[in-house]
Amino acid sequence: MNKENILTDLKIIFARVLKRDDLDLQLSTTMDDIEQWDSLNHAILIDAVEKQYNIKFDLMDMLSMQSVGDICESTASRIAAT
Repeated sequence: MNKENILTDLKIIFARVLKRDDLDLQLSTTMDDIEQWDSLNHAILIDAVEKQYNIKFDLMDMLSMQSVGDICESTASRIAAT
């Protein structure tokens, strides 16, 4: 799966979890850019990504993801490893 497809899925996941259809997610979007993207919602977002792709991140991976690009990159790596 390529990063463009993952980004498309992430846009849907973010909109659903954060209850915001108006988000313009880019790879450079960070937690600082979206008020609702706090630590609790970060955990919920990562859980939703794990369920979407049937993958699992460890705690250090989860903590290191600070942008949409980081999530996209880590997701692509996990998918490739399965």
